[in-house]
Amino acid sequence: MPSPFTSRVTRTALGILVGLAALALPACGGSSKAATPTKITKLGPKVVPAELLGLTVSSESVKQTEGQKRPYIDAIGLYSLRKGPLLEATLEIGRFSKEADYKSQGFKSSVVSQIGATEPKAYRMGTRTVWLTTGRRQSLSVWFQDRYFFILTARDDYPTPRTLLRRALEIKP
Repeated sequence: MPSPFTSRVTRTALGILVGLAALALPACGGSSKAATPTKITKLGPKVVPAELLGLTVSSESVKQTEGQKRPYIDAIGLYSLRKGPLLEATLEIGRFSKEADYKSQGFKSSVVSQIGATEPKAYRMGTRTVWLTTGRRQSLSVWFQDRYFFILTARDDYPTPRTLLRRALEIKP
């Protein structure tokens, strides 16, 4: 049986993905022309490594979103990062459809503003901009790579969240 933290983090993670797919992104196209909704598919488990900083990475169910039609997201993946049975973090990956204005700073800002309980703050990590925010007893990191966006959610008591983030930034879907 999953712990209350596991259930809360998984619900929060899916909530973020569904929320972005359903609410935030239709207003972000940068065009007055409505985008054609596309069916959301699941990103496969091979998108991420089997292990990240000693944590086992497993693909989680996204059945709540599969098959839904949304204008700016065409694929999503949710991955748990565990140390034994303990859920330490989740990694969410979304792929924007070709109709999304994913290169626009305004589009990215609109996506980031929907995430977390505090105002996201932008930081440079190498060549990337990463937005950091917090949720209920968790830290969230958001970044973009080409057509993909990533949300790394870690327990607030996870000992090395920045190191985990640096490793996650190396993922190339």
